[in-house]
Amino acid sequence: MADNISLFVDQGSSFEVDFLVKDSSNTTIDVSTYTGTGKARKNFSSNSAISMSVSTYSNGIVRASLTYVQTNNMSYTDQYRYDINLLTPANSVIRIVEGLITVRPQVSY
Repeated sequence: MADNISLFVDQGSSFEVDFLVKDSSNTTIDVSTYTGTGKARKNFSSNSAISMSVSTYSNGIVRASLTYVQTNNMSYTDQYRYDINLLTPANSVIRIVEGLITVRPQVSY
């Protein structure tokens, strides 16, 4: 089961967040050969999605990021649902994290 983590994003700013992936015995997993994908949507049934850039590293870190252009186009009046999945070398898909994104509005444009 994926962890549920709420994220707070500043509108109009680049955004990065790191997650540490461990197995059931609390051992860090080398995810450098895994492929990561991440999406955010206003709701589950929305046809429009924001693609997150996802990088994986040998120390178990999965880094998700959004560009300043992407966050600038996100509405601060809405919350977004997101999830991040990993495709293993054995072609299994693992959802590592999911949750809500709250966008904090910008004052400067």
